[in-house]
Amino acid sequence: MSLRILHDSIAGNFAVINAFSRLTPHGSIPADVTIEPGGPGDSFILRSKAAADCHGFSMSEKFLYGEHYCYSAVFRVTRDATGKLAVKDFAVDIEQLPAPGKVRYLGEARVRKIHSDGEVQEARMGDDPHPFLIPKRVTTTIETDKGAVVVTNDYTLHTETKK
Repeated sequence: MSLRILHDSIAGNFAVINAFSRLTPHGSIPADVTIEPGGPGDSFILRSKAAADCHGFSMSEKFLYGEHYCYSAVFRVTRDATGKLAVKDFAVDIEQLPAPGKVRYLGEARVRKIHSDGEVQEARMGDDPHPFLIPKRVTTTIETDKGAVVVTNDYTLHTETKK
């Protein structure tokens, strides 16, 4: 894999980290999350706003993502066949746009929107019966006044075969 492809794909990783970090408390400050009805069955939406004390935006010159930014996240949650809660997908939006920024492939531009949406999948470590979530697919779109860049990351589980 070339270094350029690696740098271009890092936005999806940042989006996953941002999304799930938005649900965690920061020190003594609880996470600011609202719950909304989400459609059929027992599904619902978790919505987390950008931090109130966050201001400004600057685009990373190295990656297709912001370097300094504020963001909000949305999760769609359902119940699986056993009744356990399951995150189906998520979205992350960079706030306080439009703003000027240098975007790889487009140069100096007015960044209008940075949006990532993704799906997650369950994974297990060895014989541990407790699953955890990892990304399945994340698509990041950077819209500017000069055009748009869209990067999709597909993550595949690799299971090691016993010898």
